[in-house]
Amino acid sequence: MTNRPITPAEAHLVAAIATAAAAKGEDVCRAVSSTFTQDQLAAGRQVLEDDLNQKPTQ
Repeated sequence: MTNRPITPAEAHLVAAIATAAAAKGEDVCRAVSSTFTQDQLAAGRQVLEDDLNQKPTQ
């Protein structure tokens, strides 16, 4: 596997899948996360952190 940039769409997809897996419990979360690369997981985490840190618009 070659290193390639993670696209924003891919990062959002990883974040959504990881969030859904986390809601199902630790075993599911571990199983799902093992299918992604560390780069993909890091990009997904960044998406979630960015969403949490966004200030609400008025």
